[in-house]
Amino acid sequence: MNLIEQGKFYKTKILIDINANVYFDTIFKYENKKIQIIKRAKKVIELTNSIVFPSFVNAHTHLELTNIDKKKLNFISFIDWILSLIIEKKKKNLEFFLNSYKLGKKILNNFFTYTFGNILSKDLFSFIEEKDFCYNFVEIIEYNEENIEYVNLNYPKISIHSFFTVHPKLIEKILQLNLPISMHFFESKEEFDYLIYGTGPIVEKLYKFTNLTPLKYKPDYFKKFLLEGRNIQLVHLSNLPDFLKPLILKKKSSIFYTLCPRSNSKFGFKSPYRFFIKNKLPFSLGTDSLCSNDDLNVVNEAIFILEDMKDDIDVEILSKLLFLALTKWGYETIFVKKVYYCFKENIPFSKKDFSFYNFLKLFSTI
Repeated sequence: MNLIEQGKFYKTKILIDINANVYFDTIFKYENKKIQIIKRAKKVIELTNSIVFPSFVNAHTHLELTNIDKKKLNFISFIDWILSLIIEKKKKNLEFFLNSYKLGKKILNNFFTYTFGNILSKDLFSFIEEKDFCYNFVEIIEYNEENIEYVNLNYPKISIHSFFTVHPKLIEKILQLNLPISMHFFESKEEFDYLIYGTGPIVEKLYKFTNLTPLKYKPDYFKKFLLEGRNIQLVHLSNLPDFLKPLILKKKSSIFYTLCPRSNSKFGFKSPYRFFIKNKLPFSLGTDSLCSNDDLNVVNEAIFILEDMKDDIDVEILSKLLFLALTKWGYETIFVKKVYYCFKENIPFSKKDFSFYNFLKLFSTI
């Protein structure tokens, strides 16, 4: 395992800390959540031609879906995909999803990702390791008002799946708990059409399939949610209404944002990373699940953005910003304070040709 241990002294060719500061030919110690640069030490672990950096953060994924056969899902539209996923999930048992979760974690570690923001089904919560609690938002899906009082909310972190899967009164109840929350937020055109206009496939297909009653929302409801919400991670924002953008530009410190550009592109949605970068807003990156993406390597999300914007902004400036999205802002977004530092040996570039662009390309698998 390529993790840096607390309290030990290491010597490395290149060190990048959580704030994107770069040090060369350095002896250091990681202790009390801080990197300490040391001039000399008696017992030093020498890392061969290595680079040390904070573990990448996959800030949004669904690891329990890792073993679902994507070929059995319907990608004609977002709602058709959801319906086909619901059908496939009903065929599986708890053991299947637990094994998928464990495999997903292993895959993340292979990509130097030891920290993640996972959406976890309630049935799995008591079966995962306690040390994983801080990485999981337990998913709440309940749109029937009469069932609200029976919903268990006794979890360290909660995922309000979305406005169209959780009743507004239950959302209000969850917000009052003041727990870390994750929420899919205006991910799809279908979600936009339902929440803004009360029409579209969510009513015609999803609610008909699940026997739910559509509700009507007013724009002020979503404004109030952004203004009053605390400790909330909002994910996707691919079909964000224009009237909400000024509120996001206020950079309220208790609202955090995670973008998943590659999975969004599978459904023809455009992730709003240009809006965030242009307005200098911090954001993190996630892959979503293997049911809507090609892999779980979150660095590939950064490369996706890099390839799209390389003609619009200096590549090195953009690469450094994306490094922060993969590390510092990722930890903040999923409310995890402990930072894991890891290392990769035998790197193909030297001190002279180090760049954040070369760093990202080193860990990309595209």
